[in-house]
Amino acid sequence: MGAAGLAILAAIEQPERDGVLSDVLGPIEDDWGISRQTLDKLIAQTRRQGFSRIEDQITAGVAEVGRPILDLFGQPVGSVGVAAPVVRMPAARVRDVADAVGRAVGHIQNRLFAHGSRVGPRRGSS
Repeated sequence: MGAAGLAILAAIEQPERDGVLSDVLGPIEDDWGISRQTLDKLIAQTRRQGFSRIEDQITAGVAEVGRPILDLFGQPVGSVGVAAPVVRMPAARVRDVADAVGRAVGHIQNRLFAHGSRVGPRRGSS
C-alpha cells in the first residue's frame, strides 16, 4: 500500500473501509510494519488535507503523494500517485506535487465523464 492505495482507502466511507482493512491489515502490518493506529492516523490526515502523503514508510528514502479518482457519485474508482526520493520531494515541495497530482486526477475525471461514463453503481445493482 503506497500513497495511491492510501488515497483510495481514505476516500471510502468508514463501514466499507473497516471491511477492507479486515482483509488487508495483517499483510500491511507484517510486510511494512504499519500498525492499525498508524494507518488510522494516515487516513485521518489524508481526509483532512485532501491527498495522501507517505514518507519513509514503505521504502526508506522515498516520499509519495496520492489522490483518488472519484466517479460521479464521489466514490473512488482509482488513484494517481507519485513517488520520488525524499531529497526530490522534501516537505516544502509536497503541496506543489499534490496540486500537480490533483490536476492530473481532474483531467482523468473530465475525460471519463466527457464520454458519458457513469462509473459507479448501475441501476438495479446494490
